[in-house]
Amino acid sequence: MWWLPLIAQVAAAAPPDSVAALRVARSAQAAFERYRIAHLPRSRGGSRSSRCDEIVGRLCFWHGEDGGWQPSPDPPTIQAARRRLLDVLDSLAPLLPEDPWIAGQRVRYLVESEANTEALEAARGCRASGWWCAALLGYARHAGRDYPGADSAFAAALHAMPEDLRCRWTDLSPVLGGLRGRYRKLPCAQRVTLERRIWWLADPLYLVPGNERRTEHFSRRMMNALQDRAQSAYGMRWGTDLEELLIRYGWPVGWEQEAPVSANPGRPSIVSHNPPTTWHFLPPARFVEAPNTIGPEDWDLDPEQPVTSYAPPYARVFHVLPHQLAVFRRDDSMVVVASYDVRGTRREHGSTGRIIDERLEGRMVREVRAALALAQDGPTEPVIVRGTGSGPEGVMTAIAPAVPALLSIETLDTADSVHAARARYWLPVAPLTGGVTVSDPLLLRSLPADSLHPSLADVLPLVRPVARAQRGERVGIFWETYGLERSARPVRITLSVTRVSRSWIRQAAEWAGLASRDPGYVSLSWEETPPAGVTVYPRALAIAMPEASPGTYALELTVAAPGSPIARTRRNLIIEP
Repeated sequence: MWWLPLIAQVAAAAPPDSVAALRVARSAQAAFERYRIAHLPRSRGGSRSSRCDEIVGRLCFWHGEDGGWQPSPDPPTIQAARRRLLDVLDSLAPLLPEDPWIAGQRVRYLVESEANTEALEAARGCRASGWWCAALLGYARHAGRDYPGADSAFAAALHAMPEDLRCRWTDLSPVLGGLRGRYRKLPCAQRVTLERRIWWLADPLYLVPGNERRTEHFSRRMMNALQDRAQSAYGMRWGTDLEELLIRYGWPVGWEQEAPVSANPGRPSIVSHNPPTTWHFLPPARFVEAPNTIGPEDWDLDPEQPVTSYAPPYARVFHVLPHQLAVFRRDDSMVVVASYDVRGTRREHGSTGRIIDERLEGRMVREVRAALALAQDGPTEPVIVRGTGSGPEGVMTAIAPAVPALLSIETLDTADSVHAARARYWLPVAPLTGGVTVSDPLLLRSLPADSLHPSLADVLPLVRPVARAQRGERVGIFWETYGLERSARPVRITLSVTRVSRSWIRQAAEWAGLASRDPGYVSLSWEETPPAGVTVYPRALAIAMPEASPGTYALELTVAAPGSPIARTRRNLIIEP
């Protein structure tokens, strides 16, 4: 390595020749990247130039990985070459303690080596300008999965930056879809409120402290800054096209050379790879403009060609969480009950986009971390209840102000790999009007013994993880009625069960005349007189539908009290074979 004796010469000089030292550092960095390119594995997928999903400047970009490509560790030769580069940078750092380029490249290659503790120490030892060192610290902390610490460091960096630079770093234009036009028209100072709401919605899991999607964005900005007067495995001069792809999809996790197609190949064609599975956490424009329109099945984390994507390092799988939710009122507060089963997942079926359920019964779940979060808006501190369970099913409760909020039910579980799941949507909460109202029905495995009026606490251990039952199985139903304290007369309660949909096998059998068409399944109605002065009137009963064909059924409860409009509540129940 020709630069090693030059390092000794520079170190012996008094005062040190800063220009020569920096020239040595940059030569060593460029030599390493050339060495990396020369030793990259050959691509086995053939040329992709004929199937570009996007042309970005000089680059052909495609969504999704071909042939099941998976990242693999660098070969020992490249690891050893990177270690030699780090030795050079370590030797030069004391000679130029205030140089931002050397400080940045040290942290960059330590992070690339997954030496996160060393990277953090190097970032803390930075003596360059304040904002640069703070951003390096945020970059190192993000790589070490300290997302709250990364958030704080990046906030300090942004505060210390010149205004024009801060505007470029906070610019979300590259990662926005339908909101981009409106966003770009705003002056930088007027984008803050919109950016705050975007990041509030984009946080992948409130279960995980910090906002890893936001710190990933600023880490990408930092990596872009580190390309200044540096070489990379792309083998080409850094430009706005590479910057755009970096900000949108992150730094590659693997590189390959395409096999030459002629006897005189010239410069090798480089293929970079992003993580094989990524997700689109940035919210669609309509969610940003109106979070109260987010429905239970509206947020698609895996669109076909996302504008931007991210793969949280703490999970290999990210899916929609099957769950059951019910809200119970307590004056100006509410008790939110959420149950879940991590063995289930939801996916879209073919081109129809129809949501179908899959069961993953074979997964041996060892531990589940779960959270129930309720957030009114970005600036307001959310209510977050976290817990840990040993089985695939669980129930969580949270007490929060009785106001509409963004609801997020989240889990991280360990089995064959780490699975992340969430259900995130807007929870509407109607104000109490003084009339009779009824809670959501909560479906139970069974009822407490000899109890028609159990408390909510009594039934929590019996809650079904999802609104699903086997054919013929008894299903417990619990609900509360409010506003009956001023009524001394009987109220009429009606429970009706009607079929919403049938399984496709049942539909085919009915069409062929091999099965009869069952009508709206059952209806029960009765009168009862609540105790005088009761503000919360709990009730439970059990039903069984032994002849019900598999499909989806709507359970509707109505409570009719004299002198008050009829109160209604509804829940779907899936009957399985």
